[in-house]
Amino acid sequence: MKKSLIVVLAVFSLVNAEQISIGGTSFERVDALEAYEVGCVSNDADACFEAGWIHYQRQNLNKAIELYTKACNANNYKACTNLGALYFGGEGVKVDIKKAKELFSKACELGDGDGCNNTAFLYEQEKDIKTALKLYKKACDLGHQIACGAYKELSK
Repeated sequence: MKKSLIVVLAVFSLVNAEQISIGGTSFERVDALEAYEVGCVSNDADACFEAGWIHYQRQNLNKAIELYTKACNANNYKACTNLGALYFGGEGVKVDIKKAKELFSKACELGDGDGCNNTAFLYEQEKDIKTALKLYKKACDLGHQIACGAYKELSK
């Protein structure tokens, strides 16, 4: 079976915005990062994730890791997946597959198809095919098309 590394970052970019609403406060024509950081200080997990993503894009990895960690601890699945990818790839941190697997698994438990797919891949690499299949199936059920293909291929 052809093996391929599939680590998908479920991220999107919003660097500047005309209007952003965070925690009921509307920010008009301000730097999006500033608005997200204000929201993050107020414990808005989504704002922490967005601020982390902007820092990641700007290659400020230490700050991105800090914000992703805060957001993941508050159950933002996108932050858990992205943080897991950083640990998997050793980007801004030492490679730590065990930590990456824990973060991907948490994202999966929170309903993230990317997290389930990535966790499945790691189990597949460990030759735990039964668990990998279960997780690929869950990711597929969550709409992750790559996981659907992996599930079909691994089921043969």
